[in-house]
Amino acid sequence: MASPVLLIHGMWSSGSVWAGFAARLEAQGYTVRAPSLPHHDAAARPPVELGRLGLADYLTFLRREADALPAPPLLVGHGLGGLLAMRLAAEGVGYASVHLGTMTEGIDLRPLGALRDVVMRPGWWRRPVRLERRAALRAFAGNLPANVQARVLDGLTYESGRALREVTLGAPRRTPAWLAPQGLPRPSLLVHGTEDRFAPIGAAKAAARRAGPKATFTQLAGRGHWLPAERGWEQLADDVAHWARSFAP
Repeated sequence: MASPVLLIHGMWSSGSVWAGFAARLEAQGYTVRAPSLPHHDAAARPPVELGRLGLADYLTFLRREADALPAPPLLVGHGLGGLLAMRLAAEGVGYASVHLGTMTEGIDLRPLGALRDVVMRPGWWRRPVRLERRAALRAFAGNLPANVQARVLDGLTYESGRALREVTLGAPRRTPAWLAPQGLPRPSLLVHGTEDRFAPIGAAKAAARRAGPKATFTQLAGRGHWLPAERGWEQLADDVAHWARSFAP
């Protein structure tokens, strides 16, 4: 049986951002599932309920997706998806996990600085929030090739203000309550671009240390936040497939 992969997208995006990455993994024999988080599958204005969804709601959705697969999957998350994959891995979901440009929980105003157009709106933390194209360029799309950049910007969706608040203004940055003292129970790989202006690399390094002895941290020189589509993404997908093959059941 081919090993399943669950691809988890990040903020203001959908499962479609994984199109190239998914095809690359499928070519190497994996079966891939890349769902869109609730109300993230269209650029049109979503229902108001999106603004009230938190990380717990996203995790409930993803657990169902993982349970529907024929075998424990490899978890691969990007941005917020990297954090969600880490929380699932801490529960024992999947046989290994990969976290690309992962966000981390804790008080961190740097992402909010890049998103000032969002957080200046009244009540943003309880509403669906839209990221303007110029803010996306400033935050995470500036390193993309021109043709890919246009596709990413055109595909931006709304995001939950509550989820954004939980990630950036949550508990102080320390070992989260959901992470056991010994770290993650399965192998994990954290990959981060040195030029990531949205998810600070220092926070990702700290997350890798908290993930414990089964975690590996790799930084990519000159890369930004949108690792599934920046230059060299093909090699990154191949490297992920090769790394995971050592741990597949």
